[in-house]
Amino acid sequence: PRSKDFLYEGDKLSLNFQNIEIRAILQIVADFANLNLVASDAVVGAITLRLKDVPWDQALDIVLKTKGLDKRVQGNVLLVAPAAELADQERAQLENLQEIAELAPLRTELIKVKYANASDIVALFSSQGNGGQNNAGETAAGVVSDRGSILVDDRTNAIIVTETPSRIAQLRTLLNQLDIPVRQVMIEARIVKASDSFKREAGIRWGTAGNISWGDSPNGIQYGSSMETLGGAPSENLIVDLGTGSGKTGGIAFGLVNNDLLLDLELQLFESEGMGETVSRPTIITSDKSSATVNSGSQIPYQSDTGGGATATAFVNATVGLTVTPQITADDRIILELDVTNNSRGDPTPGGPPAIDIESIQTKVIVSDGETVVLGGLYQTRTDLIQLKTPVLGNLPLVGRLFRNSARTKDKDELLIFITPKIIRESGDRVR
Repeated sequence: PRSKDFLYEGDKLSLNFQNIEIRAILQIVADFANLNLVASDAVVGAITLRLKDVPWDQALDIVLKTKGLDKRVQGNVLLVAPAAELADQERAQLENLQEIAELAPLRTELIKVKYANASDIVALFSSQGNGGQNNAGETAAGVVSDRGSILVDDRTNAIIVTETPSRIAQLRTLLNQLDIPVRQVMIEARIVKASDSFKREAGIRWGTAGNISWGDSPNGIQYGSSMETLGGAPSENLIVDLGTGSGKTGGIAFGLVNNDLLLDLELQLFESEGMGETVSRPTIITSDKSSATVNSGSQIPYQSDTGGGATATAFVNATVGLTVTPQITADDRIILELDVTNNSRGDPTPGGPPAIDIESIQTKVIVSDGETVVLGGLYQTRTDLIQLKTPVLGNLPLVGRLFRNSARTKDKDELLIFITPKIIRESGDRVR
């Protein structure tokens, strides 16, 4: 079959012999391939064959299989013997090496682990079989023989190995491949309290039908040009259009921003005009596949009954929580596992702690290095007590109540969360 051609790369030759000695045909093939031939005494017999335009290595395999022979190539020497004989020789060589290793002197070395956890390294070595022991009494195998041992020094994050020099060298080689610094990601988060005018002027739109695309970029941002909704008419200039969302009834929506600098300028502009407020802007660094958590909000005090008629002040959290777990891909993109919670004050409960309305979502997105993920549809409720009164008359005792009016207002602000992950180089410089 044609697929077999890929297994053989030798130059092609043709052979046409009747009842030729097997040693003679082996010598012909060896001469054609410029190899020296060593044949076992058990290589005897004759063979008849007719091969035309066959790679020499394929022709050699055909001859060997016909006679139950096998080969080993060492440099430019071709060794041919019965398959069982070669297997016995290699088995004997392996046993000799094992006996030599058992007689080799043992040596103890201290190997410091730079980046990984020494206990994790030993646990990896102890994944199978019997062998040395770690500090928990577990066995370690693989690079550690039955004669050797491996211990963990948690205080110095080092491993103590007692083994032969060759096995210690193997362990060092493997450790150098495992003990490497984990790549890190800097996560910048902006929590912005936005008004309706902010969203209208900034061009942030939730709940748009269809997918968003313009030019060569499918990301949810465009400056200075119009953006089109597939299947519809061109839309106005937008900073962020999040495609299909949950509509005006709430829910958390998503979008992408691919220009961090222009985003900062836009946020500063709208904040200076009173249309938005940056509530928090934390920046944290976390390792690849490690979680980072950001919380922003307040604690609501209330009186808690401690028994015996006594009370104490307790607190409940009304916060926006964000947990991000980044994973760097082979092409330097970032998979973000996002866990968002929005705990806001709910309706009051007489005689108990304040009610907390909980909204949460868990999702996973993939972004480019330095690209910003936008989360919207989070709402915080603000309750204000407003008192209106007539000057002077409203301050009079008793009758002053006739000239005063109190009203409780309940407003709702939307929170926008901008998350920008950036890969950090080993030197400390960001990739972008």
